[in-house]
Order: sequence, then structure tokens, then C-alpha cells
Amino acid sequence: MNEVAQKERADLRILKKNGVYEDAVEFAAAPLAPGQSAQFQMAFEHISTQWNQAAPDIRVLRVATK
Repeated sequence: MNEVAQKERADLRILKKNGVYEDAVEFAAAPLAPGQSAQFQMAFEHISTQWNQAAPDIRVLRVATK
């Protein structure tokens, strides 16, 4: 049963240290420099009850450079 339980678009947010806590900020407010990496967060308002608890497949649809 390799069915899709949920398909949704979500904005990518970069995790930035704010003292001892990490804040999720819009990617546009904290762009990555060449060769740099960062932890990220994606939030969803609804999770399907059919989710099998496996790690989701993530597909990057668009990358913009300056």
C-alpha cells in the first residue's frame, strides 16, 4: 500500500538561535550563503489520520538565488 495519505505545500523556516531558544524564521529573512547549511522546520496545520508515522518524503519545488 504505497498510497499518499496527504499532499500539502508548506513554507520552509530556518531555525535561528535566540538566546537559549531557537526561533523558526522565514527563509527569506535568513538566506543561506554558499556552502552554508542550517536546520529547518516545516509546520502543518492538519495531519491525516491515515499517516503511517513514517518520515515523510519531501520534495523541493523551487530554489531562488540572488
